[in-house]
Amino acid sequence: VCPVLAEDATPEVTVLYEKSMKSFMKDDSLAQLVLVGSMDDANVELTATCDSAKSIWEKLLSVYEQSSGQRLDRLMEQFFRSEKDGDDDVVTHIAKLQKNFSELNDELKRVAKTTLPELLLMSRIMSTLPLEFFEFKSVWESIPIEERSVNKLTERLRLIEMRLPSKPDSTALVATKKKAAKKVERKCYVCRKPGHIAKDCWKKDKKQKTSGDAFVCIVEGVTEKEQWIADSGASAHMTSYRKYFLDFKEFPSPKPVYVGNNNAIMAYGQGTVNVDMKVNGKWVSNHLSEVWYVPDVSRNLFSVSQTLANGFVFRAEGNECSFTRDGHVRLRGIRTVNGLYALKMRVVCPEVPAEVCFASADQSLQLWHERLCHQNKTYVKEFLGQRGIEVCESKVSCEGCLYGKHQRGRFHERPSRPIVTGALIHADVCGPMQERSIGGSRYFVCFKDDFSRFRRVFFMESKSEVPNCLKVFLSEAKTAGHTIKDFLSDGGGEFKNSQVCGMLQSCGINIRYSMPYTPEQNGAAERENRTIVEAARSILHHKGLPLKLWAEAVNTAVYVLNRTGPTREKEKTPIELWSASSFNVHYLKVFGTKCFVHVPKQRRQKLDPKSVAGFFVGYCGEKDGYRVWLKKQNKIILSRDVIFENEASYSVIAQNGKSCSVVNEPSVGHGSEIELIKSSDVPDSDVCQEIGEASCDAIDSKESSDEQERNLRDRSMLKKPARYDNCVLLAEHAEPDTYKEAIASKESSEWPAAMKEEMDSLEANNTWELVNLPQDRKAIGSRWVYKIKKNADGTVQRFKARLVAKGYSQKVGVDFNETFSPVVRWDTIRTVLSVAAYKKLKLVQFDVKTAFLYGDLQEDIYMHQPQGFEDGTGQVCKLLKSIYGLKQAPRVWNERFKSFAMKCGLKQSNSDPCLFLNDEKSIYLIVYVDDGIIASVDEQAVKQFLEKLKSEFSVVIGVANYLGMQIECLEDGDIFVHQEGYCRKILKHFEMSECNSVSTPVEKGTITTDHSEFLPATVPYREAIGSLMFLAIVSRPDISYAVGVLSQVLDKPQQVHWSMIKRIMRYLKGTEKCGILFKCNEDNTLQCFTDSDYAGDPLSRRSTSGMIFMSYGGAVSWRSQRQSCIALSTTEAEFIAASQAAKEAIWLGNLLSELRCVSTIPVLQIDNQSAIRLVKNPEFHSRTKHIDIRYKFIREQYQTKQLDVVYCSSEMQAADIFTKPLVKDRFLKLRKSIGMHNFG
Repeated sequence: VCPVLAEDATPEVTVLYEKSMKSFMKDDSLAQLVLVGSMDDANVELTATCDSAKSIWEKLLSVYEQSSGQRLDRLMEQFFRSEKDGDDDVVTHIAKLQKNFSELNDELKRVAKTTLPELLLMSRIMSTLPLEFFEFKSVWESIPIEERSVNKLTERLRLIEMRLPSKPDSTALVATKKKAAKKVERKCYVCRKPGHIAKDCWKKDKKQKTSGDAFVCIVEGVTEKEQWIADSGASAHMTSYRKYFLDFKEFPSPKPVYVGNNNAIMAYGQGTVNVDMKVNGKWVSNHLSEVWYVPDVSRNLFSVSQTLANGFVFRAEGNECSFTRDGHVRLRGIRTVNGLYALKMRVVCPEVPAEVCFASADQSLQLWHERLCHQNKTYVKEFLGQRGIEVCESKVSCEGCLYGKHQRGRFHERPSRPIVTGALIHADVCGPMQERSIGGSRYFVCFKDDFSRFRRVFFMESKSEVPNCLKVFLSEAKTAGHTIKDFLSDGGGEFKNSQVCGMLQSCGINIRYSMPYTPEQNGAAERENRTIVEAARSILHHKGLPLKLWAEAVNTAVYVLNRTGPTREKEKTPIELWSASSFNVHYLKVFGTKCFVHVPKQRRQKLDPKSVAGFFVGYCGEKDGYRVWLKKQNKIILSRDVIFENEASYSVIAQNGKSCSVVNEPSVGHGSEIELIKSSDVPDSDVCQEIGEASCDAIDSKESSDEQERNLRDRSMLKKPARYDNCVLLAEHAEPDTYKEAIASKESSEWPAAMKEEMDSLEANNTWELVNLPQDRKAIGSRWVYKIKKNADGTVQRFKARLVAKGYSQKVGVDFNETFSPVVRWDTIRTVLSVAAYKKLKLVQFDVKTAFLYGDLQEDIYMHQPQGFEDGTGQVCKLLKSIYGLKQAPRVWNERFKSFAMKCGLKQSNSDPCLFLNDEKSIYLIVYVDDGIIASVDEQAVKQFLEKLKSEFSVVIGVANYLGMQIECLEDGDIFVHQEGYCRKILKHFEMSECNSVSTPVEKGTITTDHSEFLPATVPYREAIGSLMFLAIVSRPDISYAVGVLSQVLDKPQQVHWSMIKRIMRYLKGTEKCGILFKCNEDNTLQCFTDSDYAGDPLSRRSTSGMIFMSYGGAVSWRSQRQSCIALSTTEAEFIAASQAAKEAIWLGNLLSELRCVSTIPVLQIDNQSAIRLVKNPEFHSRTKHIDIRYKFIREQYQTKQLDVVYCSSEMQAADIFTKPLVKDRFLKLRKSIGMHNFG
């Protein structure tokens, strides 16, 4: 406030006034600076005459402040004009409307002392819903008004949204086959055909075992084998009865169907089956489409998953199941004694036309017809008459001939054709092409006008965006002044869906589909695709251009055909009839001709060339210009300033060095086999660039240099997880990636409960409070992470949902400071287990639920409300406790638990910060984030600690199965550590479960490199190394050397390396339950072995160091590692290995000392006398002075009595297993000597 001086003020008051005024002017100047600094230039000029911060603020208020009436009008307009965003789910949309409604009511209450009723909000929600919820509106209107609420409406809409199919289909109960996920094309070594491997080959004699399940007859007259069974794992309806099919189409080649024992049975075709379904005591006729014919399937299978994909809801309650759609039950089933659901459905076999009567075999003409191999009966009668054999005349038909000679009816010409442009549009898709275009497309869709024969093509990456293409085409037709009356296409899913139908019906266009498997009824579109593809193939082959330019070739062919092709009116071209525009034929050039494009002066320097060479690949639509492919930059550019070489003289070799004559015609789908398409209104528009006034970087001088860019690994090289689409039974539970996937998954009843449990835990822990977001802060997001916890044998233990903050958006210094948090070493875990075996300690494993929530935050962090649990207020969560995903979460949890452990009388180990000790009660506590193991001989002390732990945190107590390590406490007190379940998981994942086992992980004499070709990127080499590495680190030192060698060639693996990986897996097959055994009666001396393989790497000639440390009979630490420098002698290699082992030995000695187990210093056992003398004495100076100083660390430790070095014979050198491949007997002997036992 500005100070005021009274007229009669005393001198003392005047001095104080001047001092206050000076301070006020300083603050006012600062306020003016802040205001002016936050304004744009226009507002600075607006307030230029203001002399104080107050006057500036009043000036801005007078210009920008809204009156109450203006704000009210704006809020009402926002509320009543808002529409649902297509990307928002129902809950998000309702939350937005609730926020608008709340703000509007607050303003009404302030201005008019009144509010709007909640019914208005519910009415507004219903009016903004898309067409998918149309049927729900009538259901909602039937609910009494007094029972309606926004929460009830939100919940019902959310449930309906979850049940909506991702690809709606209007066909009743039609099973639509999914497109199989992309996977590596494998080749069988039995039949030499792709698509499967030898063990799954259907040519092998693998007969399916028939089920011995009991049968309950629920449909009169239907036998057990004819009964239909609901199968949630079947990807399509399946039957073994060929007679069921109304129509049938054989597959080009048999398709394998994998059954529960991972064997394959074959499907030979598919078709439609008519059925009757019993609902409410009445039989209702229906049909099943795309039923697979599988002769070896033991029962008729009804695919639940395909039915759900078509909008049906499957419910199984007690002994009954039902399929409902639109609130009506369409099919029911009864549970049999074996747990399967037998459906109340019977097949209606196809009937023979009434005018056909079948003759029995005893009729003479029919009998002779059969004897003469079903020749024409007229000829049979004539032939027999010539030989004096009379047969009676009868109008009969042979059933065998109907099966063997049935021909399709003739297709007749349409009685009338359109006589105006736009009256009939033909549409069809073509693809996938064998190679992606430059823009990433694999399909194109063609729309052709029947009268003018004008065609329009769109290029797409997938079939899912045909509706977008159609929308653009309809808009173009309307602009050209044409009224489309009929739209003809096949019955594929890309055309026969609610989006396309709704679009055409809204425009008043009649929709016509060809019959299934009858492309002749849409012949104009089918023939057009063939014409376009043949033209594109010809022009690509003529100039030898690469296949990736197929989209440019197709676009050029369509451009030329539209301007030169025939029409119904002579002397007029399609483009003249469609858009009444003329065309100069001299504008056309030969596709693929070499040309030179002018580089504008804005895009080049003084001495740069004024042209760049390229190849003509098309025209620029209605613009006066050409499309040119720059081979070096692999770009398409547009330009009008182009000079062409002699068109007939130049051709270019395809980039891959192969002729383009191998271009195959893309498959043109029809019927229900066609899948969805994605479109673009310009071919490869994402790479099109113009040169001219709107110039781009295509001809930048830097890009024109000859320097070759480094090729980075494309994401397509990453191996995708295998997906088997034709599986009858699914063995694994899938973990969803998103909230929507969890709600829509088969475990939809489990995941909401898991999320509710997580939310309850968060609320009970007072993790956050809901507040309004401050203006100067941003809220971070959150997401749900789902995990299926499994037991050691792989069975499901529980479903777990974790709310995780999106910590990547946190800012250092604002949302966090320090982030480091330690985790326990595997060496520490194994050492404690060895001591536990020796002292016969009791082991208990525990898991702290929502551990990160117990840490207290020092910073203010705001987070959006969790998905699925929003309250619609628009408020955010101010975090009071740590939460998973925050950068500082591990650190604050670690500090919290450390504080708790010390309160319980435990002290932190000096060797490992995640190990806590109590010497008096012999309690050892290991913590890996939120998983821990407690070991003690005093069961009462363990019980007391666990009670304190439960009182402080929410804890789950379980068996000693820790971080994927299976820990078995044997009856004699020994402890056995292994990873049997993980081994089986690896073998199953890489399809090696049925392989033959071997005795060693790497064969003696195996080289690690050869001159064979590098592995293709699709081979999961890195994935296999990562899986095996975890085994080698945790419990399998016997494979450490083999895995270490193979991990050295991750960048360029060869076939020999992949063969070595498969050998390791074959070794694991025979040693699944091989692990480390810690014994209770072993000597307590720490055993340390170190060795090296001099110059064992054939490429780098570096040596390999090997070391193994054992405590109480079992290995607790080991390493197989290539040395970082080249050793010049065996002595030097051994000395370097010993120096590396010395550090680990001293650390382990200190750790065991803290555990009160070792009283002597560690002793390194080396099988090289020269290396031992070099450790003990500075000998051989001329031969060893070049050895790096850091390796002489071991000499210092020896001299200070921190460790000792002794000699052991090569025969007893246990570390030999980590340095080189060994023969079987030697390998098995050393494996046993390091405490490994195979109990499998």
